[in-house]
Formats: sequence, structure tokens, C-alpha cells
Amino acid sequence: MRDYGYNVNRRTNNKCLHLFVVTVIMICGMLIGIIHSVHAEKNIEKTEQVVGTVYQFKEKENYDLPNAEEYSSTESGTKTGGEFSIVGNISSVSEKNGFPTYSVNGGNLTFSYVYDDSLLNASEDEEHLVDDNGKKVSGKTLDSDIKKGVLIVQTSKDGKIWFNIPEQTYIDVFKDNPDGLREFYTTTNVQTVNGCYYRILIAYKTGIRTQKAQKFPPKREKHEYKKYEEVYCFYAYDETTINTSVPEDNNRCNLGEKARTKNEGYIENEDTTMNNKDPHFGWDIGQFFIGGYTDYEEGTDTIPIFLKNNGDKISLWFELQQDIDKCYGKNEIRVVADHEAYDAELEVPGGVNETIDFGRGALILRKTNPDNQEEDPQIYTNYLEASASTDAITKVDLLEEGDYEVALDYALKFDKTKIFGKSILPETAKYRVSFSFKVRNGNSMAFLFDKETGSELSSGSITENGFKINFANSKYLRVNVKREILKDGYEGLTEDTRFNSVAADGDEFTDEGVYTLTITNRDFENVDPTVKRVYVGSNNILKAYMVNNIPISEIKEMIALGATITDNGTIIPPEPDSDSTVDTNSKEAAEKSESSAEVEDIDEAADTQSVEESVPDSLDQNETEVDSKKTENITEEQTAHKNAGLPIIPISIAAVTAVVGGFFLMNRRKK
Repeated sequence: MRDYGYNVNRRTNNKCLHLFVVTVIMICGMLIGIIHSVHAEKNIEKTEQVVGTVYQFKEKENYDLPNAEEYSSTESGTKTGGEFSIVGNISSVSEKNGFPTYSVNGGNLTFSYVYDDSLLNASEDEEHLVDDNGKKVSGKTLDSDIKKGVLIVQTSKDGKIWFNIPEQTYIDVFKDNPDGLREFYTTTNVQTVNGCYYRILIAYKTGIRTQKAQKFPPKREKHEYKKYEEVYCFYAYDETTINTSVPEDNNRCNLGEKARTKNEGYIENEDTTMNNKDPHFGWDIGQFFIGGYTDYEEGTDTIPIFLKNNGDKISLWFELQQDIDKCYGKNEIRVVADHEAYDAELEVPGGVNETIDFGRGALILRKTNPDNQEEDPQIYTNYLEASASTDAITKVDLLEEGDYEVALDYALKFDKTKIFGKSILPETAKYRVSFSFKVRNGNSMAFLFDKETGSELSSGSITENGFKINFANSKYLRVNVKREILKDGYEGLTEDTRFNSVAADGDEFTDEGVYTLTITNRDFENVDPTVKRVYVGSNNILKAYMVNNIPISEIKEMIALGATITDNGTIIPPEPDSDSTVDTNSKEAAEKSESSAEVEDIDEAADTQSVEESVPDSLDQNETEVDSKKTENITEEQTAHKNAGLPIIPISIAAVTAVVGGFFLMNRRKK
């Protein structure tokens, strides 16, 4: 009955344990699913429709908007001609200064304006689109007539002063794009990392025939015309970068020098060397600088290399130092727009005989990836005007590993000759601030992980599953892998020359052998490489070789003498033989016996000599008796000391036996 009850309890406990384990696994699975879904939801692209406001004007009126406080309202009595939406990793929607505000979790936003062709193809007796020969919209003059609608993209740093984005004005938009404009604009890093206000203007004119013409009674055809302007305003920023603060003076590096260029292509040459007669001599339009790095050094090509560690956010900044309408404090020197321009060195805009509107300064940023492939240049037109006020510090971009080229192209207009205070021969000169730099991970380290368990492996580790290399996002590492194997009949390792190669991020190695990984950064020639060794396999000799770092020949000799090797590579020396122990004890006993015999012979000789010799006076006899008593006492003490330790062994055995017996007795009573 006791055994039966014990088995029942054991089965009950096993069921409880099983239920507990299953419950824990289910809870962990649910938590992982929740975390995964939250992470996926956080990074999924969302579409947000921005509500617009429609303003109606009479036929002879201009498209003049009211104040910002009024047009930021989302209420309107007139339906918009289409739907405007933005797409991106939008994490939250709030409000800033009366504008809808969208927080982006990394990346940029894409704009779309979708509509149908109902207004375009409506009959004359219905409201339909008509050509508008005007050129002004909200105080801005266009390069051509509005015709059947215009769409304009504007930006602002404060939501009050707006700038048109060159190349983002679409004329005759409803006729040329009857199905709508999808993904017609994507925000830039400069805009989102600093936060930016956006305004999309859509202006068009409609008409409707209110009276048909007839001959009798004679009537003239009459039409009624209206003008509409749709306005969509909002603010957007990248929440992952907006809190990156301006670096301190002790953690920034100034870059870039100005140079005068040719009027075409912003090309620098000897003919444009600046002197004290140049209007730009002695002052700078602004200053670029890098911040947020751990360290920097000059590369082999004299280009600075900025090093970043985990958590660092290397950023490029620009500080505007001049009033672009009154440079160097002089009214006669100002930055002007360059409407038809290109950059020959960075190949912008990139087509034969093509030009773009640089506006008042164009910032161009080009990145070369670790695979030596150049990305398309990022172009920020009208950059100096959009940088707002003097002393404004603008974040250009957050930088990852790569090679960067930066150029700021702008034109200055200055009054060379004045008569009675008026300029009669104004001149325009073009200038360029350019520089290059590199960004690298400061920790040039590759990490090794067990292929099956995923645990990290250090140098000297042993794994039977193989290992996987992780570069930890360092794109410029070079990892050479050498494999060595143990062949029969050889006293050491043999290199597998067919295997040696350069590893890539994520490579796996499962063949048996000793792997030596030499890790270097191709940009740092003077830095010592990092070397790691890992053994893949189950050979105990190689395990001992990795753990103890002794030659394989010595390990084999130790095995021949009786040593054993554990699974973790530890070498256990052989146990001493019992026969040899007996021989050793016999030898020691014989040596002791011989020494005792010698001592006895010496004592007998001494006694004989003491009898034959005459006895000294009584004092000497007393001293001799005292010395003999001391010798007897010392001998008795040593004997007692030796015997005192003997009872400890049986007492210890009895104590251990009592404890173990008590433990089993108590355990039996419980059962």
C-alpha cells in the first residue's frame, strides 16, 4: 500500500509538473507573439489621409490665401477635387501649432493625390475644368500658365514662411494626369530629421454654361466661372532622430572649404583662384561639421575617418553664418537663385545637357556603399533659403557606415560698379563648398555563435555543431579563415589549403577541424588584427590541444603513458600502480631499518666509551641526568601527538554513518 501511494503521488506530481511546463511554454509563446506583433505593427507602413481645406474665389480674383491661423482649419463647406494622403512608418498622430503632426519611426513619407476625371470630362452644362491663363498662386509666380490645374509642394521651418520646392510644381495637372498623382513626392532626410512643415496647394478654375446661345430671340451663351484652391497642411518629423542634440564643441569636427568655380558645372580650376578682389574673400557662408562620433583619424588617402561604437549617432550639420540677402553685412552682396544649373563632379542631375533649378543654394550628398556602389545623390535645392535665419544650425543627416561626398553650390550677385549709388555692372559668381569623409564602426570585431544553440563562442572554444560568423553590421571587415586538420601518422596539424578563403557575414562552418580567423579592417593598416580559434568536432586530442595549448605530440605521449582526456579537453594523468606503491614502501622501510641499525651501533659505542672513561664530578653527572630526562620527555610528547590523531578517522566515519542513516529514516517516515 505504501508503494502504491508513493506511485500515485509520483504520477500526480508528474502531471502537475507537466501541466506547469506546458503552461509556461504557452505563456512564453503568447508573449513572443505579442512582442512580434507589436514590433511588426511599429514598423509597418501606414496610409494617413490628410484633410484639406477648399477656398473659393471669383473669376477675377487671385489665389490669395488668408492667414496661416485660418487656413490650418480642417473644416470646409466645399468638397475637395481629390484625396491627399501620406504613406510611411507613421507611429503617432498629434498636433503642433494647429497643424496635424505625424511622427515617423524612421524613413520618409510619400505623397499621393488621387482623383477621378469627372471635372475634366464633364459637359459644358455641368461644372467642368477650364483653362486658367494666370501664373500666380498664393503670392508665387509660376514659370507658365496654370491651365487645367496646378499642384505645388511647399515647405517651411516655422509654418509661416513657405518655399516652393523646385521641380515639384505640376502644371496642367488634371489633363496630364487624369487618374491622379501617385507617389509624386518623397520627403528628404534633412526635412524629417529636423522636422518640417508641408503645404500642398492645388489650384484650378471651373466653368458651367448657364445659358445657351440662340438665334431667335437672340441670346448669347453665358458661363459662370469659379476658382478653387485646395490646401493641405501638416507637420512631420522622424522620432528616432529629432532628439539628436547639436554636438558640443569638443565633439565636433569642422569640414569643407569654399572655392570659386566656373559658371557652368561648378567646376574648380586654377583660373578661379580667389584673391582679395573677390567679393567672397575673407568670410564664409556657413560651416559644416560632424558630431556624435567616438574618435576619428586620417585614412591612408588623407580623408578623415569617423569611428562609431554601439549607441553612437554620427550626424552631419550645417550652421548658416550669413544673412543671404546681406552677406558679410553688405547690401551689395547677396545669394541669388541659379535656375539652370548642374554639378559636374557629382553628376547632378545626371542627364546629358540636363539642368535643374538649384534655387538659392543646392546641397548635394552622395554615399558610396561598402560594395563600392554609388547611391543616387540626395539633392536639397534652395537649401540656404530654407535654412531660415542666420546662426541657424540644421541637421543634414544621420550617417551609417560608408564613404560620403558633400557639396554646397551657390551663386553670389555683387555690385562691381556703382554710379550715384546704383549698380550699373552687377556680376554673378559661383562658389562651392565641398569635402569627403568616411564613417566606420570603431569595434572591428566579428562574433562567432554556435550553429545549433546560438551561444557565443570565444577564442579557444569547442563545438561539435559548427559555428556562424556575425559581423555586427561592420561592413568593412575582412575575415580570413584557415582550417587545419589532424591526419593519421602526423604529429601536428595539417593545413587544408583548398579551404582557406575570405568569409562573409553569416557564413557557417561545420566541417571538422581547427579554424583560425584573422579579422582586420581594410581601412586601418596600422591596427593589429584580431585572431580567434575554434575547434569543430569530437576528437579528444584536438580538444585537449585547444584547451591546454600544448603540442599534439606531447598529448600523444601523455596518452601513451596512461593519461586520459575528458569531453571538455581536460587531461587527467594516470593513477599510480599498486605494485610500484608496495615496492616504494618496502624500499622506504629498508632504508629506515638501516638507519636505525646505524643509530644503535653509534649508541652502543658511546655507552662503551662512557664506561671506560673516568666519570666527571657530581655536577656533570647531574647535567647528564637532566639531559636524558629531557630527551625522554620529548620522545613521549611526539608519541602522544602521533597517537592523538588516530581516533579522528573512526569518529568521522561514525558521524557520517549517523547523518546518512538519519536522513534515510526521516525520508522513509515521510513516505
